[in-house]
Amino acid sequence: MAESTVAHTKRDLVLTFIDKAAAHSYVVANEPGDFAYAAPGYGTTRILDRGEHATPRRGDAQACTTSFSAYYKDAGSATYATLPDICQNTNYVGSTWTSTLDGVSDEITFDLAVTIDGTYAGEADKTLTFDDMSFRGSMSDGDPSTYAVTGAASILAPILT
Repeated sequence: MAESTVAHTKRDLVLTFIDKAAAHSYVVANEPGDFAYAAPGYGTTRILDRGEHATPRRGDAQACTTSFSAYYKDAGSATYATLPDICQNTNYVGSTWTSTLDGVSDEITFDLAVTIDGTYAGEADKTLTFDDMSFRGSMSDGDPSTYAVTGAASILAPILT
């Protein structure tokens, strides 16, 4: 099968945070559609031989990163998940969600599943899963106020299913 000829739009993506064993999840709603990710793979070590380029070598593995913004709706809750609670591991999320690296790392991590809806292209949905991501967030006041989320994971690329 050839590559799709249909360009996807911001209406085709659904972002879902998932804890260990998928016991809890949170679907991001009310967001402008600016999701981005970078999967740089390995760095390159440039070797010089007396000032001249020699054969480059594979360098260190680089972290896979994600970013997006959502409209700021809730500062946190003791009874339901909010985006700030996921990024800060506080309130309901801090007391009920389990890190995907629980027992392995002291860093709190969750998976991020990005589902690409294939309905309008006449194709099956595809999902990019970013495993074991650490998330951070920041709020900006405005019309509307927004909450920016960044994530980083020790993976080379997301898993496509």
